[in-house]
Amino acid sequence: MEPFKYRIFVCTADKDEGKSSCVRRGSKETLAVLKEELVRRNLQFDMKAVPCGCFDLCERGPNLAVYPEGIWYSGLSKDKVADFVETQLVKGKRFEPCACDEDELKNFFEKRKIRKMAETRQR
Repeated sequence: MEPFKYRIFVCTADKDEGKSSCVRRGSKETLAVLKEELVRRNLQFDMKAVPCGCFDLCERGPNLAVYPEGIWYSGLSKDKVADFVETQLVKGKRFEPCACDEDELKNFFEKRKIRKMAETRQR
């Protein structure tokens, strides 16, 4: 049995100076507003929003994932949090404005894997 209906993992990883990151794109603010919204709606006992490490989609941030569904979201700024909570967490429907396309993600990570393997071989 899951203690929470949803667990929302928000990337709060930062990168070296000059590199894109979710933190530089406002993920800590998004997480703070999300936690406030859960409390405001009295959902904090059924849903847990927590910081997590990198999703490797830094240029698309802030990034987050909702489990147990495993839906990934990108570009979810603090201004979109209330609509996200209403749609995804209350109604149980994908918040389409920021939902990641699963096929696109699979292709992205497959290409990334191939690139990283090639870089490793070159060393």
